[in-house]
Formats: sequence, C-alpha cells, structure tokens
Amino acid sequence: MCFSASASFIASGVTGAGGLACLKSTRRKSEIPLASIPFLFAIQQFIEGLIWIYYPGSGVADILTPLYSFFSHVLWPLFIPIAIYLVEPSGRRKKLLLSFMILGISVSIFLFYFIIQNPAEVSVAENHLRYSYGYLENARISVLLYLTVVSISPLFSSHRILKVFGVLLFFSFLVAFQSYNPSFFSIWCFFAAGLSLLIYLHFKYRHRLTLHDYIEKLDRTLHDRF
Repeated sequence: MCFSASASFIASGVTGAGGLACLKSTRRKSEIPLASIPFLFAIQQFIEGLIWIYYPGSGVADILTPLYSFFSHVLWPLFIPIAIYLVEPSGRRKKLLLSFMILGISVSIFLFYFIIQNPAEVSVAENHLRYSYGYLENARISVLLYLTVVSISPLFSSHRILKVFGVLLFFSFLVAFQSYNPSFFSIWCFFAAGLSLLIYLHFKYRHRLTLHDYIEKLDRTLHDRF
C-alpha cells in the first residue's frame, strides 16, 4: 500500500518545505499561525513515520502514539479556526469565525480529556495504521463537531483559496471515513497534510486576489454614485 513509513516521511518532507515557504511569505504576525499549518502537518507525518518503524509495542511507539493523537485530536480543531480567524479582515465574517474558534477550543478540551482518559491503541488494519479511541463508541457527536470546526470554518473566510481548502478537507474527511474506517484518522491526516499546501497558494496569490476584489468594490462604488 502507498500508506507506509516511506509515504509519511515523503509527505513530511514536502509539507515541511511548503510550510517554510509559507512562513517566508508572511508579512504580519497574524499570518504566522496559518503559515505554520503545513509545517505542523509535516511534524505529524514524521511522527507517524516513526510509529510505522517502531511498531509494534516498543517503548518509542508508546511515546509517539499519544503525541500523534495530540496533533490529530487536540491541535487541529483548536489551531485551524484560530488561524483562519486571525487572517480575516474585520467585519461580519470575523465575528462569525470567532464562534467557530470558541467551538474549536471546546472540542479540543473535550477530546484532550478523553484521549487522556482512554489512550489510543495503535495497530495495523489492511496495511494502514489504526488508532483505536474508546471515546468514539459513545461520543460520535464529537466527530461531527470536529469536522465542523476544522473544515466548515474556512468556508466562511473571505479568502477564496481558504474556502477551497475547507471544501477539500470536508470531502477528504468523508472519503477517509467511508473508505478507510476504522483507520480514517490516519488516512485523513495524510490527505489533509497534502491539502495544506494550498495555503502556500493563498500566500502567493493573496495580493492578486485582494487587488481584484478592490477593483470590483471600487467599480460598484462608482456605479452607485454615478
């Protein structure tokens, strides 16, 4: 299968390079969290590559699995809404994104509590890493809330590429859940790592898009006045 230690390390290298390019493209401190997303996915994929190597039952894997779970369950529902919120200009959208950010913080705290109480057990299922979480048996609503804050919040951004990022996150989550369950967290994070490279396109073309939006706004203003 293509999902293996090699695939994780390759994904780590590619997204790490993309993350460094994003960080070099920032011009304001508020952009740093968004630019950091590909680099953080690179760290997560590197951790999973190590889990592949040291599985099963080694002391190293026992340490790395909770660390991976922190990224997959706690970091992303907290970090992605905050990153989207910080780059949004002031206005109605920013106020709406604030509610997603608060929800994301709540989801992260909730999941952090459950993964501490019920640490993940890692195994291999159909040549994929499977992380078994006890909370999923009785708290599936948390998965819906997770999906909402991670993939729906970008849809309310005024930045077009971030909207595309959200749409693809949503559908990749559904594909991973339907096709690779019960390994969907591992598979989806692999997909999401690749999709995070879209953030580089956001930084590369943001000024062009902003100028286009400004021209449209100016045209509408002149039309209204004259």
